[in-house]
Amino acid sequence: ELGNRKIGESKVDLITNNEEGERLVRNSETNLGNLCSDSLRFITNADVSYVNGGGLRAPIKAGDITFNDIYSVLPFNNRIVTAEITGQVLLDMLEMSIVSYPQEAGAFPHMSGVTFSVDKSIPSSVKVDENGFFESVEGEYRVYDLKILDKESGTYKPVELDKKYVFSSSDYYIINFGSGMSMFKGAKVVESEGMLDVEVLEMYITDNLNGVIGEEYKN
Repeated sequence: ELGNRKIGESKVDLITNNEEGERLVRNSETNLGNLCSDSLRFITNADVSYVNGGGLRAPIKAGDITFNDIYSVLPFNNRIVTAEITGQVLLDMLEMSIVSYPQEAGAFPHMSGVTFSVDKSIPSSVKVDENGFFESVEGEYRVYDLKILDKESGTYKPVELDKKYVFSSSDYYIINFGSGMSMFKGAKVVESEGMLDVEVLEMYITDNLNGVIGEEYKN
């Protein structure tokens, strides 16, 4: 019954699949992924946030939203962690997350605070160890034109590979190096005892969006 409480409403459908029923979240940007990654960035005040496509388990229809609706999206009780990472670590993380692109992958990145492009004509040269953990990129990066949102100017600026950025994601990646994300080893953890991802999403909807997911999430 507690899960049936209304936490807000959405003016748009927040999608995991296209109109033909084909799954999008594991190889395409979606408005649901944008919403979830925005929630992490705004609530933790990070520079950049990352939600993996494989963790987005259900769409949200336009109309009233209950807690059960958002719990259906994020049912794994992942704890949100913030850490300081370099621009190089961010670039390596993105390269690892699109290693299979355009094929599906659970680690496919839904990001907030960054823009980037991917050249899928370049074969991935990510090198992993015998356990599938990231070691290096041996050749040309597929990820290019990586830019970070500058909070002061509101514009996206080219990543500085040796600069420190505050990064927000789940403990599955930053602490446990899920999907082989061992580039996070040695990252300075800023906060690891925080809220669950579903609690962060609820707070973002109720406090930051004043209970209404609007047309800004239409596309």
